[in-house]
Amino acid sequence: FYIKYTLRRAQKLGVRGWCQNTKTNTVKGEIEAYYNPFEEMRLWLKYTGSPTSRIDKVVFSDTIERPDFNFQNFSIVV
Repeated sequence: FYIKYTLRRAQKLGVRGWCQNTKTNTVKGEIEAYYNPFEEMRLWLKYTGSPTSRIDKVVFSDTIERPDFNFQNFSIVV
């Protein structure tokens, strides 16, 4: 359920990128957006998540500022 809620939140905020469940029962992905929606999404991923999720650990890579977006929308990778 976590990635379904992640998709909804990303769409609501206008965040682009992707996420997927891993074989080790974790979630990984990449997000890009303008500063405020990006930060709001990061906080949501770190502290909120889906209603039934338990967030044990969140690791973000270094943030890279790019002149253009690489993704057209946000998607779930299966």
